[in-house]
Amino acid sequence: MLLQQIKEDSIAARKERNPFAPFLVTLYSECANVGKTKANRESTDEEALSIVKKFKAGIVEIISIYQNTTATEELYKALKELELVEKYIPQQLSEVELKTIILSIRDNIILGGGKPNIGLYMKELKANHNGLFDGAQAQTIIKELL
Repeated sequence: MLLQQIKEDSIAARKERNPFAPFLVTLYSECANVGKTKANRESTDEEALSIVKKFKAGIVEIISIYQNTTATEELYKALKELELVEKYIPQQLSEVELKTIILSIRDNIILGGGKPNIGLYMKELKANHNGLFDGAQAQTIIKELL
């Protein structure tokens, strides 16, 4: 489980006195808190991945701010944090792979006698490839095919 992996990494970082241990502890806490807040349960991998992606988006924004400044220490810290969170995000499908999958979904929908729409495509993608694709990119490809 993703949450367990983050927890183990944060414990190891604290034992090693890694300067990024507090960042990992915060990441773990935020991921664990989602399930507790929703239903007093452990967070699912999907919920934890969502939090990790939000952290990544924030870090990318920070990097874009620091890239044009002389704040090299802050930029280094943000780049290191980005490296840490990216290891928890599964490898994303390439545009070619995504398009191939979408074409296959289209063929199945048409063979089944259904009328293709974005919702059907997205439902199939999430059911079989959740977390492995960029939703905006998928929607762009689907719109091209409709």
